[in-house]
Amino acid sequence: CDDGNTAAGDGCSATCTVENGYTCTGMPSVCTMGQPVTGTCTAPINLTLTGTGDLTATLTGDTTTGTSQVGDAACDGFGPEGGAHDKIFKFTTTDVRDLVIEIDSTVTMHGAIIRLMTAPCDLTTEIPEYTGAEDGCADIEGAGFLGYVNRPAGTYYIVVDGYQAGEDGPFQVNLKAKLPGCGNGMADPQLDFCDDGNTMNGDGCNSNCEVEMGWNCRT
Repeated sequence: CDDGNTAAGDGCSATCTVENGYTCTGMPSVCTMGQPVTGTCTAPINLTLTGTGDLTATLTGDTTTGTSQVGDAACDGFGPEGGAHDKIFKFTTTDVRDLVIEIDSTVTMHGAIIRLMTAPCDLTTEIPEYTGAEDGCADIEGAGFLGYVNRPAGTYYIVVDGYQAGEDGPFQVNLKAKLPGCGNGMADPQLDFCDDGNTMNGDGCNSNCEVEMGWNCRT
C-alpha cells in the first residue's frame, strides 16, 4: 500500500505495509478499518478446486500484507523455518485424492516454504508426506513441492510462509487433487516410490506405493 505518507496507525504503515485489521485499495491507497482480513488462522482463504477428473487450484498473494501466524518449525529435516509473514489457505476434497502442492519458483519470492495441515495453524496436525517423513513441509531450495498418495476426503489447510523474518513477498503455489493412481503399474515421479500394479501390502511395494522395509524395487 502507499497512502502518501509515512504515518503509522492509519492502515498503511511507515514501511507501506497494510496494518492489522485494515484493507487498503487504490493508489494513493485508501485504508478502511474493520474489513475482513483473510489469509489468517481464523479466516483462511477458501480455495475452489476446478476441473473434471483431476482438480486444480492456484494460490496467489503477497505475504508482505500478512502477519506471522505460524511460527518456526522444522522443514524437510532442516530448520527451524517459517518466521516470516504468511498466508493461510483452505480447501476441501469430497473423495480420496492424490495431492501435489508445488511452489512456482518462476514467480515466487525467494525463501518460500509450504506446509499442509488438517487444522489451521496447528503444527501438530502437519501431515508427513510418506511413512517416516520428517514433516509436511517443503521449501523452494529443495524439491519445492509436497506430494501425498490416497489422502482421504476432508478439509486441509496450506500455509505459505518464508524461511525467516523479513523474507516476504509475492507467491504462486499450484495445487492438484489428482484421481488416485497408485496401483496402476506406472510410478508417478512426484508421488510414487514404486508401483507394482496393485495396492497390496507385504509384497515390497505397499498400498501407498512406498518401498517396504527390507525390499528393493526396480522399474
